[in-house]
Amino acid sequence: MTATTDYSNQGLVFARYSACEEDGSCLFDTIRKIINNGWTTQDYRNLATEELKKKYSSDVEINDRPRHEYWQFITQKGSWGGADELQIFAKHFLIDFRVLILKDARITSVQSFGEDLNNLIGFAYLLYDCDKKHYDPLILLKTDGTLIGTIFENNTSNYIEKILQATFIHRINSTGITPASSCFKLSEIYSSNG
Repeated sequence: MTATTDYSNQGLVFARYSACEEDGSCLFDTIRKIINNGWTTQDYRNLATEELKKKYSSDVEINDRPRHEYWQFITQKGSWGGADELQIFAKHFLIDFRVLILKDARITSVQSFGEDLNNLIGFAYLLYDCDKKHYDPLILLKTDGTLIGTIFENNTSNYIEKILQATFIHRINSTGITPASSCFKLSEIYSSNG
């Protein structure tokens, strides 16, 4: 048996930032909180729509809707986004969005959106709760509650992944409890690389 490092003893933990809108805008609100560039949720919807218009030909369906109908759908508040939009945001911001899939109170997998892109500036984590069909951003904190960040430099990947595994994934999978924090204002969320 190999020894594991208790990263909470080093003062670092991951938590779900649980202040995202639950009105179908959660993916766009999650990306807004991770990127924190002053854009509104609607700005992210508009970006996704413009990029989807470039990506798909006129005879395809997107998520079981004709292309033009999906464009109208995705720009409306309350309309959910998913894999297509995550891939668009990854390409636009050059960030590998790593989505932890939570199902039946366990992390079952991690899906990456952007790992195949060149010149990534970093990576960020999202939580997707399959039972609630809801996205939230993950944030790295000191155990005293000080926010560290939402976007991490590529050269810190192994270290950050170990913290994520030890302080977030292990806790969920062993207790069924999802570590969460909702005590930050958006102005306090910043990227560790910026």
